[in-house]
Amino acid sequence: MRTTWIILASAVVLILLIIRMIVTQSEKKDNLRQEFVSKLGYNFSATVDSVALFNPNAPVGHIYLRSANDSVNIREKKISRAIKEGRRMRFLDPYKGNRFRMFSKDARLYKPGDSMYIATSEDRMRLFHEQKLVKEFTISEEVID
Repeated sequence: MRTTWIILASAVVLILLIIRMIVTQSEKKDNLRQEFVSKLGYNFSATVDSVALFNPNAPVGHIYLRSANDSVNIREKKISRAIKEGRRMRFLDPYKGNRFRMFSKDARLYKPGDSMYIATSEDRMRLFHEQKLVKEFTISEEVID
């Protein structure tokens, strides 16, 4: 009977340690994403050019944006390397000219012609349709790593 309790207690401790390890790893990833976003220095408006869904039935896809001004300094690769070795975090990928590509978990919200305001100092991105706020996103949750 005593060995059963010892084995049971050991299993409970092991499960708690595994849960703690997973939570710690998740918090570390969140902190890295927030640090990455805080160093980007984006503060600009953009217009949605087009939306490319990966699958018509799935909500994920790429959003193609056109910057309202030509001077958006993309330093994501350099910042990502400085923060995290091995893997690259990204938010906006330069596409052609002053266009950018962004991955979205809910690409169906975006329509061509919609406006966006991206402010990494606030960790916020706002999507507007016909001058009405559709949704406000937390940028650090949209970062891909």
